[in-house]
Amino acid sequence: MFPLMDGDTMAALLNLTTRERVTFSKEQLSQLSILSESLSGIIRMNGLIRDVKEQSKRAEEARKETDILANLARTANESEDLKDVSQTLFDHLRLSMGLDHFCLFVVDQDSSEVYSAAWETQYQLGEAEDWLKTVRLKLEPELGTLYRTYQKKKTTYIPRFVEGFSSPGDVLIVEKLKLTSVLQVPLIINDEVIGFFVCGPRRTLRLSREEIRTVERYCNQVAGAVQATALLDTSRRAQQQAEAAREETEALARLSRQANETTDLTTLSQGVFDVLRDSLGLDNQGLFLVDDTESQLIPVHLDKNTGKEWDQSFRVPLEPEGGTLFKTWQRRKTTYLPRLPLQGASESDLYIVRELGINAVLQIPLIVTDRVVAIFACGPTRPLSREEIKSAERYCQQIAGAVRVMALLQATQEAREEADLARLQAEAASEETETLSALAKQANETSNLQSLCARLFDHLEKQFGIQKQALFVVDNDSHELAPVAARGYLTTEQRQQWLDQFRINLKKDPGTMSSTYKRQKSFYIKQIPRT
Repeated sequence: MFPLMDGDTMAALLNLTTRERVTFSKEQLSQLSILSESLSGIIRMNGLIRDVKEQSKRAEEARKETDILANLARTANESEDLKDVSQTLFDHLRLSMGLDHFCLFVVDQDSSEVYSAAWETQYQLGEAEDWLKTVRLKLEPELGTLYRTYQKKKTTYIPRFVEGFSSPGDVLIVEKLKLTSVLQVPLIINDEVIGFFVCGPRRTLRLSREEIRTVERYCNQVAGAVQATALLDTSRRAQQQAEAAREETEALARLSRQANETTDLTTLSQGVFDVLRDSLGLDNQGLFLVDDTESQLIPVHLDKNTGKEWDQSFRVPLEPEGGTLFKTWQRRKTTYLPRLPLQGASESDLYIVRELGINAVLQIPLIVTDRVVAIFACGPTRPLSREEIKSAERYCQQIAGAVRVMALLQATQEAREEADLARLQAEAASEETETLSALAKQANETSNLQSLCARLFDHLEKQFGIQKQALFVVDNDSHELAPVAARGYLTTEQRQQWLDQFRINLKKDPGTMSSTYKRQKSFYIKQIPRT
């Protein structure tokens, strides 16, 4: 056996065996020794070549990575848009490492919330796209692995989700992004986590430690830009919020003026609907007034833009059968259902859904002195953020007092109209009593049927507006019905001829007169059919 040496280290062992016992001479042993040294040289040379190739490969990979990092740094320095910076990172990771399904979360230090700033996935996200645009997740233990990544300030890698992966935050993110595995890299500046890079590798093999470190280096390269652009975005949002607040203040002032200048609930309601449609994009709006006497909600007005009107008899009972509106009234809190469940829904809810074709609902109680006086309701056609709902609440509360006052005025006016109607009815009843008394007295004092009928016809025309009238008398001997007095559009000569000649045989002639005679009950036809 001859050791094949690489310096002081044995690189290999040359082992020679024979079938028979052989004795080597010194010269043969010397030749074998020279051979072993030659083999050692060849092995050393091959090792050097491999080392050179390996080093060249690592140098090329390092050069490519340096180019990528330089490109990332350049994009980060030149762009003020967080989505542009993120997209550059996503593109490099997809092309150079075969990763996919990315999302960049940014930490809002003021509210301790996380929001999604940019994302890219191979799936059609559908409603999840709207969720990503508006979601803000609290940095708390319920957030799951993302919170632990935030706490530890270290990368989290889960190659395959297992049973028990059930933290609410994890489940939410995984379902929305449709991930089967996840890599979470914290973006750290001055030992503070300012965001997270999240991806869901689609490869079946695990990511190596070196691959994870490469991703970390890419992420660290854009961390500063993420912080800078996030701060810039925060500044822009603050400006936008300030502008929105100014516009809202002006709109609230206009509503307040309108509330002071009008006493019509319909006009005021439409004014609110117009503002909420223009500022928040709310659709299918309606206002319901609380009727404490009948314990029900009365629809006051439906946004004219719907082109529809409530059924005049539609009411919402203030009891469990009233559905979501009843619950809003009972809880005295806003109700927002992004998706209205129809299974087991109340008849009131189903009627509203059928009429307006909505599948979401926002209901805001208008409260005065701790009492619900009305409920604003609408059927949003897009998801609403928490701030948008609060803005809608401020608009509604601005008119709550005016709605209450107008409702009282309307109730007072209705009561006054009812009192006036009752007075008129009483006067009419008194006049009718006097007329009947006079008719009875005249009937006892005279046998002139024409004079009696004239007074009766005058009263009926004055009281009920009846112009065509006639009085028929039954002749029991001949079973005929004969007119004795009449008033209408006939001339005097025509009327006298009709009185003299017109007769109805109550046994032979059909018709309403014969029917009334036989039934001995009043008969009324609202509209005589034309033949």
